Formats: sequence, C-alpha cells, structure tokens
Amino acid sequence: MTLMSLLSVIIFLAVVGSGVVMFSSELDRRVVDDSTQLVSRYLNSQREMLSALSDDYNNWDVAYDNIRDGDMDSFYENYASGAEGGDVFTELHILNAFKHRSTSWSQGSADVPVYDDSYTAGLARNVRTMMAGRPIMPQTSFQFYTFDEGGFKLHAASYVMPTDPTRLRTLTTTDASVAIMTRVIDQDALTKMGRDLLLTQVTLSAAPVADRSYFAVLGPDGAVVAYVNWISAQPGSELVRWMLPWLLLVSLVFVAVSSAIAIVAHRNATMLIARLQTH
Repeated sequence: MTLMSLLSVIIFLAVVGSGVVMFSSELDRRVVDDSTQLVSRYLNSQREMLSALSDDYNNWDVAYDNIRDGDMDSFYENYASGAEGGDVFTELHILNAFKHRSTSWSQGSADVPVYDDSYTAGLARNVRTMMAGRPIMPQTSFQFYTFDEGGFKLHAASYVMPTDPTRLRTLTTTDASVAIMTRVIDQDALTKMGRDLLLTQVTLSAAPVADRSYFAVLGPDGAVVAYVNWISAQPGSELVRWMLPWLLLVSLVFVAVSSAIAIVAHRNATMLIARLQTH
C-alpha cells in the first residue's frame, strides 16, 4: 500500500507538473506574441503620422514654388522649420531637381540648412531609385527605415508637387524635387514606447539580443535594418514558481496521509491475523 501511495504521488506530480509546464509555456508565448503585435502597431502608427504630414506638405503649391524659385528662406518658414522643434519630424532633406543644390535641415540647427549633396548622397541614390517608377500626381508618400551611425530613422519620401492639375501635367520626374521627411527614433523615443506599451528595457540593436523578445524592422528592400528588443513579462513562468512550493506541500501531505493509512491498515491487519491464530 505504501508503494502504491508513492506511485500515485509520482503519477500525480508527473501529470500536474507537465500540465502546468505546458500551460505556462503557452502563456509566456502568447505574451511575447501580444507584445510583438503591440510594437508592430506602435511603429505603424508612427509611420502613418509621418506619412500624413508628408502627404500634406508635399502636395502644396507654396512648397513647390519655393523650391522651384530657390527661395529656401521662405521654404524654411513655410515647411522646414518643423524640424527645429522635432515634435513630428527631426530631419528634412530636399533632393533638388531645379538646378539648385540639395538641402537638408535637422533638429537643433534647423534654421541653418546644409547645402551639400554628399550629406544625403547614399540616401538620395536609394530614394531616387525607388521614386523612379512613381508617376507625377497627387499621391501618398512611401515610408521606410534605415539604421546607420546616425541612429534608427523612419523616412517618408514623396515628390514635392503643385496641386493644380494643369501644372502637374507639365511636370516630369526629372524636374520634380523629392522631399524626405525623417524622424529619428532614439533611445528616448524607445523608452517612451516602453512606457506606453508597458514593456521593460526597450532598446535597439543591429542583431537580436539573447533572452529578449524582438521585432525585426525592415528596410525598403525587405532586409532587416534593426531589431527592437525588450524584456517580456513571463506570467507562465511566474505561475510555475508560485505553484511549485504548493505542489510539493500537497504531495508531502498526500504521502504522509497515505503512509499513515498504510501503517494503521498494516497494524490492524497484523492484529487481526494474530487474533485469528489464537483461536
């Protein structure tokens, strides 16, 4: 009976333990999946915000005329000054096609433009290639990420064009300037995302970080440009750690009670056999 009791305890622990482990693993996996979906939706909302602003500014006769006329002071007042505060975009690059130099503004020194084609040379080549097949018409921008020594950046690129259909018909892709509106996603932005999504230690890296959940951010060519990493909650593992002492306690009580019953049953059986033998 004692052996049967011990065997019952072992079977009980095996069944309950395996069930708890499977449940906890599934719970942890679902938490990781949910947090990954939250990060994806959060980054998509940032893309949509930047895209909406880009669509508004880049389909605007005033911005188009300023660039065409080379009046970059007025362009700054009307458009590029938004980079100074950095609330929505932190950089603006105009890849000029009106025989003017390409011009860039950045947060902190937005009123001092950089007239240097080499400043955006690599980015310009990629964007010009991607813009090559896009027709001249009122349109939405396209968004993409980059990751370099300047940090993790979200870009929205579009032709700068007038809204008048007559003027649009005379404009060609070789004449149209391209605006790249950029938002730098630095550690402060990632920390804010962590607070908003209730995630712990959100960081950015060029490769996945061991023992952390991550979301792969893709560039315009579909290749991974960076990984957003964070520490996911593990409610399943916490549940196992919480239940383990209680399972052990229940098992010990079960063994003790079973052993006591077996001892009493054995003693009563022995006494009964002895009484029968005396008769």
